[in-house]
Amino acid sequence: ADGGYRQAQFVLGYLHDEGMQGLTKDPCAAASLWHRAAEQGLMAALLSFPHHVLHGHFDTCGVSVTNDELRSMLKQAQTMGPDYYQRMIITDLLTELVPKNN
Repeated sequence: ADGGYRQAQFVLGYLHDEGMQGLTKDPCAAASLWHRAAEQGLMAALLSFPHHVLHGHFDTCGVSVTNDELRSMLKQAQTMGPDYYQRMIITDLLTELVPKNN
């Protein structure tokens, strides 16, 4: 993850988010790792990071991201040929961004 491998960043973030494999549950570590993986275009992170931000999962972490940045992540995910369930999640998350003014 420290070497910039996006899949490792996502998996390590997941382990922190769930408190698995001996790691303390740490949503802030997950936020940082998932944000880095999303910036590198990993589909799972492009969906997970906005989902968790929009649902307040990282509210105590000082995550500074605008709705435009979240929208950009979701639009990038749309271009990657998502399957039915990924399309459904993207549509739902984009809909949640509409009423917010960031």
